[in-house]
Amino acid sequence: MSQKCQKTKLGFVGWDGVVNGGRIGFRAARCPRRGPGCIHVCATWSQSVSPEGSVVRNATEVGRWLDGQSVASDISNRLALVLFPLLDSFMDIAEESAHAAWRVKVDGEHGPGFSSSVGEWVRRFADQRIRSALGQCGEVKIVAMEGDGAPSIVGEQSASCTIAVVDPLNAGSSLEVGGSCSSMFGIFQMNLSCLTSDVTTKLNEEEIACVYATLQPGSNLLLAGYCLYGAATTLVLTVGSGVTGFTLDRQSRQFRLSHPNIKIPRRGAVYSFNESRSPHWNKTVVELIEMLKLGRSGTAFSARYAGSLATDVHRVLVSGGIFGYPPDRHQSLGKLRLLFNGAPLAWIIEQAGGIATTGKERVLDIIPTSMGQRIPLFLGSHDDMQEFLKIYSPEPFEGMPNY
Repeated sequence: MSQKCQKTKLGFVGWDGVVNGGRIGFRAARCPRRGPGCIHVCATWSQSVSPEGSVVRNATEVGRWLDGQSVASDISNRLALVLFPLLDSFMDIAEESAHAAWRVKVDGEHGPGFSSSVGEWVRRFADQRIRSALGQCGEVKIVAMEGDGAPSIVGEQSASCTIAVVDPLNAGSSLEVGGSCSSMFGIFQMNLSCLTSDVTTKLNEEEIACVYATLQPGSNLLLAGYCLYGAATTLVLTVGSGVTGFTLDRQSRQFRLSHPNIKIPRRGAVYSFNESRSPHWNKTVVELIEMLKLGRSGTAFSARYAGSLATDVHRVLVSGGIFGYPPDRHQSLGKLRLLFNGAPLAWIIEQAGGIATTGKERVLDIIPTSMGQRIPLFLGSHDDMQEFLKIYSPEPFEGMPNY
């Protein structure tokens, strides 16, 4: 294998090429000082390519998992070219989040007068790292990042039709208090038949086409997942044939299979709602919470709420129960982003045997009308959610736009 190493500014460098049908790709490892100014990049990514150019990917457990999914080989190869750079990004973000508090608060490495919070610092790092990886991988045409006003074309020379939607760092403020945060993502194909009319006239034709291509329902997803950064770094993935979890082995920098074929229990014993907002909910949500507390369905539920979206959803995914972020008088249309949070998480929950809804409709059926569209979100165990849907009635909030 030919190996080319170099120091570079923050970001994914790109392909080293195929040498005698050998391995290609990159792994980024930060400089000893761990600053953001440079990354030491070496062609050590474990991915194999046949002489014909098809991806074999038999060197990693994630690769073997992807090869075993019921996905057409051409789609599987394209997904691999997107997924593996993302995995390297997640590894770097995990390391950065683990060391950021020490470097910012104690070491003062980022210079005198640096006033950014740890969460803000890691979010900027995550945004740059993921954006660069997707832009350089050669397979992604359009990237939509949570927080951007519009998607951007990153693969101008690429003939690919792949779109990535990413929340680079959710709940980064949790890092200030030793909590967990996450990255969430979804991968689509371009589909210009999925158009809406709600696009600003201030965009040029290319930008309008870019937005149109990105506004797709979650049912069109090819790949979705999230990576949790905490005491362990946990990766959860689906391509539409079940849900699988991996845990990062920090020594080998590889994600190891740890949660094969995740199935959410049909009933749980945990509810995850931000009850501080209950004075602003409609009465059926309050009734639901009381029903769960009192165990009217046979089990008294316990409250568990971390305020970190993927953390709370992951607990429900593994242990069962209900997660909810209802609309309220101040957020009458809901809070969570459909494209970046709702659709990927809903697909994961459904693939594990659960239900995900806004209270009025299935999340995966919603065609977004804008990049930043917000929705209410309720998801969890099948039987618990069925009982919830019998009780819940989305009442309008007077004088407010309603979902």
